[in-house]
Amino acid sequence: MPARRSAGCKLGIEAVFNREIRDKLTQLLAYQRDAPVWLRILTPWIGNAKLSDGKTLLEKLRQLINYKYARVTLIIDKEWMEEEADEEEKEFLRSLEDMGVRLYSAKQLHAKMTLVINGPNDREKSLIISSANLTDSGLSNLKEAGIYVLNDPAELFDKANSYFTDLLKYSEERDNE
Repeated sequence: MPARRSAGCKLGIEAVFNREIRDKLTQLLAYQRDAPVWLRILTPWIGNAKLSDGKTLLEKLRQLINYKYARVTLIIDKEWMEEEADEEEKEFLRSLEDMGVRLYSAKQLHAKMTLVINGPNDREKSLIISSANLTDSGLSNLKEAGIYVLNDPAELFDKANSYFTDLLKYSEERDNE
């Protein structure tokens, strides 16, 4: 039996391009979300990107963790993390771990997805699947395309969540250095 939605719960699927992806990511990471918050991020490369509201990714995640008790899990590309990430990016990863983000690495990762589930009884679900890495250039400068989904169809969220969970089985949890 499908879950019932409150009258104020919006539904929708839309195509997003270029900086619209950053705008939707900013909405997904909004502090106004109802607790509890589960955030699952899949991106080969990640940096402390500046979002549409002027805050950085680190600031937004810190807010969600500190005030909404968000549980954040991140899977990044193993080769990038071990061989290509510069010192600033490695410091960013350490900061995420220090905040309680569970960080994993997977070989040959190319997929990019951000899934947010929040509210009592997982009332609201949001998903972005796009070509953009979570970096300043991916969210601001490059030509990118994706889809943003809010609350429906339930099968899409279930499938995205299952893919993330399956990928975790083949990923390594990063040792906090």
